[in-house]
This record gives sequence, C-alpha cells and structure tokens, in this order.
Amino acid sequence: MTNFGNFNYSDAPMNFLEIYDGDILYASGLSQCEMIYITGSPASISPIPPNVSACQTITSDTLATQTELNRASQKLLSIAEPTGSW
Repeated sequence: MTNFGNFNYSDAPMNFLEIYDGDILYASGLSQCEMIYITGSPASISPIPPNVSACQTITSDTLATQTELNRASQKLLSIAEPTGSW
C-alpha cells in the first residue's frame, strides 16, 4: 500500500521516471555543482534568478539529453497498465 497525502493506494499501477537534480545540472551544462550551492530565489515575490557562477561550465549535448527524455517518456507510455477497475 502506498500513502500519498490523504489518499491510500493499493495495487495501483505506477510507472514513473525519476530524475535527480544532478542529472538536470549536467544536462544544463553545469558540472561540479550541487543545487544547495546555487543561490537565488526564483519563486519569491521579488524573484532573484539563480546564480550558477560557482559551477563549472561543461559542454553538454542538450539535444541528445532531450532525445533521451523523450524516449523515456514514450517507453513509460508503452508500459502503462491497462485501464479498468481495481
């Protein structure tokens, strides 16, 4: 059984892709950096854009990264459980 918020799921099909913050930073062309060290507050009332000056820039093939994410999305859809009552 899985609890999420006020809902309890039992025998519910779940297919998802888990992507970690390090993967996002790498795909964005940043290296040797952790989310905790990126300053800024983009979601505040007075937004401050993220400052990644402490991160080393690397060459990243963002098109290849997006292609991989698209492929993963398609694969997840192809393994979806059939709809019906549980």
